[in-house]
Amino acid sequence: MAMITKYVMAVFLLFISLSLTGCMENESKEGYGSMVVKITDAPSSYNISGVIVKITRISVHAGNYNGSGKWFDVVNETKTINLTAIKGVEEILGSAQLPAGNYTQIRLDIENGTVIVDGIKHNLTVPSTSIKLVKEFEIKENKTTTLLLDFDMDKSIHHAGDKFIFIPVIKIVEEGLMPYH
Repeated sequence: MAMITKYVMAVFLLFISLSLTGCMENESKEGYGSMVVKITDAPSSYNISGVIVKITRISVHAGNYNGSGKWFDVVNETKTINLTAIKGVEEILGSAQLPAGNYTQIRLDIENGTVIVDGIKHNLTVPSTSIKLVKEFEIKENKTTTLLLDFDMDKSIHHAGDKFIFIPVIKIVEEGLMPYH
């Protein structure tokens, strides 16, 4: 019986130790805050039933507008998004812990896209696979900054002959700061 009690106690202490380690890893590092990037789309007046784009990276720039500073990845994996499926809905693209400080730009790397018009799929030409958005925001220590990328579908899709061109028009909305969890 004593052996079983010791075994149960050892398992219990191991469980508590692992639980505390997990909690400590979720704490914010000193001098860091958290950033969340969401995406949404306003309804389109066109007969578009789908706009699917592959976003391969989302980065933010800390520093000055003149190029001095450093880029930090928030998302560094391919995310396939159907922009028409998120009309009026917010989808989280990713989050990261970043050094506290001032940031000036967001960069979206887009691999390719498809548009569905009247039930027919068309390749979506993406003239620039790297889209820079100028928006000043601040990451505060132990706080979460949330940015919402709001696509304007009517202004982003251009039809030229037999081509559809994707030149994203995006409004960036900074949501209120939240305590870091």
